[in-house]
Order: sequence, then structure tokens, then C-alpha cells
Amino acid sequence: VLKDIYNIKIKERLLVNIKKAISAVAEIFSDNIQNDAHEFLGQCLDQMKENMGQLNSIWETTFESEQGDSPQQVLTGSTATEMLVCPVITNFEFELLCSIVCKACGQVVLKTEVSNYLSINLPQGTEALPLSIQSSFDHFFGAEELEYQCEKCKHRGSVAVHKFGRLPRVLIVHLKRYSFNEFWSLKKDDQEVIISKYLKLSSHCSESTKPPLPL
Repeated sequence: VLKDIYNIKIKERLLVNIKKAISAVAEIFSDNIQNDAHEFLGQCLDQMKENMGQLNSIWETTFESEQGDSPQQVLTGSTATEMLVCPVITNFEFELLCSIVCKACGQVVLKTEVSNYLSINLPQGTEALPLSIQSSFDHFFGAEELEYQCEKCKHRGSVAVHKFGRLPRVLIVHLKRYSFNEFWSLKKDDQEVIISKYLKLSSHCSESTKPPLPL
């Protein structure tokens, strides 16, 4: 709210205050140390989620204490159940359902991963093709062969497939442009990437995919 009504000097001071608040917990963002923007965003989201959890714990403890002091008091409205809604969980958090299928016996292992943003790689070896966020996104959700020992038949070859278990209201996509070269040093991929107005998610959802949490 304040960024829309104050002048540039006050905006700068507000941003510095945010940076100081983050640096107090994560020293890697203190002073003029340079780090990636997505790491700072991730730290902000994780810290906000943790702070909201602490506030709710304090709220719950205070409520229980007041109840213990006044057992005959009847609470009206939603005071007894009111909790602070975490904006990170409500807006950015999503669930990925990973299905690991054994190539020998077909045994399926399901794992649920919760995250605030999706990190995807640029597909390698496709310099001649026009790359886009959509193609990179679809590549991430493609079937991936991996070495995973099956608990049933002990076979070590499996295929992993990801689907959305629950969608976020706002999807943050982090495009990883760095990869290792033949000398095992990081190299940046400077290929142009098309950012389309819309991102299609339907093929990466199932009938059981849940919509974003209600506001």
C-alpha cells in the first residue's frame, strides 16, 4: 500500500527496511553481498510463512489461556476459531504429485512435494528450436527415467511423472539458465526464451487436482 502513495525517497527507505528484516535472519543478504534474486524471494516467502505460523501459535496459546481463566465465558462470533491466514500458503503454495513407476513390475510409489515456486531447466540440445516458458514447462513435466530401487521386486529402473496435486493462485516459475559444461563448471545459457501471455497447465493436471485455496 505504501509504495503507491509515497515519494521515491520513502519508497527507498521502505525497501531498505525489508532488506534489513531479511538480513537479520539470513546473513547472506546482508550489506552489499550479491545473491540471486530468486533466492531472496524464496527467503522472503519462507520467512513470512514461518512468522505467520509463530503468530498463530501465539494467538492459539493466548486464546487457550483466556479460556482457562474464564471457563464460564461464552465466546461469540468466530473468536474461538479465528486464525491468521498465511498469504504465502493461500497465494503461492502448490502441491506436486510425483508418481514413481517401476519399469519391471509396475509398482507405483506416490510422493507429494510442497513448494512456493517451480524451478525448471532449459531443454538442452535444442538451440535450433524456438524456446519458450511453455516448452520448458512441458519438458519439466515429461516422463523422466531415474535409478530408484523398487521395494517389491528390487529392480532399480523406474519412470517418474509429475502432476499438480493442488494449484496455486499465483505460480512463480524460476527458469534455470545455468548448466555444467564438460569441465564441470557453470555455464550460462543465453538462448532467447519466448514468454507467452498465457501458460497452459491442463495437461499437467489430473481429475483429482485441487483448485487454489479460497481467499
